[in-house]
Amino acid sequence: WLVFRFIKYYTHDRWLALLGVLFVALSIYFAIWQVEGLETPLFGLLILATIYLLAKDKNRLAMVFALLCALCRPDGILLFFAIALVQFLKRKKLAYRANYLAKIWLWFIVPYLSYFIWRAIYYKSLFPNTFYAKTGLGWIALREGAIYFKDFFLAQPAMIFLFVLALALVFQIKKFALWIQALVVFLFSYLIFIFAVGGDWMPGFRFFIPLLSLFVIIGAIILKNWEEKAKNRAKFSKTYLYLFFIFLCALN
Repeated sequence: WLVFRFIKYYTHDRWLALLGVLFVALSIYFAIWQVEGLETPLFGLLILATIYLLAKDKNRLAMVFALLCALCRPDGILLFFAIALVQFLKRKKLAYRANYLAKIWLWFIVPYLSYFIWRAIYYKSLFPNTFYAKTGLGWIALREGAIYFKDFFLAQPAMIFLFVLALALVFQIKKFALWIQALVVFLFSYLIFIFAVGGDWMPGFRFFIPLLSLFVIIGAIILKNWEEKAKNRAKFSKTYLYLFFIFLCALN
């Protein structure tokens, strides 16, 4: 539902939104991780919900959901940093005052910092055991991360096209709304995180699953933007857009 709402919100195209939902639904790895009993589906849902609230200009509620995301998984804190960074950089253009941003961020910082301090004191450790169980940062982790990326893109070749589209949006990022910028910054910062920690030891590409929806949304945004800028605005240009997404669904 959120994928549909995101794409329709930006493109005003119901059929394109439905094709985006179809792409996610056809991913075998996405389907597998919905029934594995871990936090993966919830984590992905909280990411989408946070960005959706940000798009609706409900900043305080977006911070609450960003908090839930960070509590769901430690690496979820990257979402808060991505949003805060974009808000800080665009504060003058959007007429955000420093005290306004501080009040918004406190909705995340105060409860999260309280929880983090309690956890560090109670468990006598700054991070969960799962963090220390990883390969750790270093050349070995980078090698494993490269293998993790390679295996994922070979298993889902459609993601190669969406990754290229996401890169294209990066070079035009200043032209888009705050929520799209935050979405892109989080996506690529999380990809760097996956690469740096060496991916995940579980089969089925668990770390990539919450990002599938983000890739689809970004892909729809950049393609729609290109279509609107095309000199020939005839209906067949939109048809090509649909055919491309059907092609991605077939590859998925």
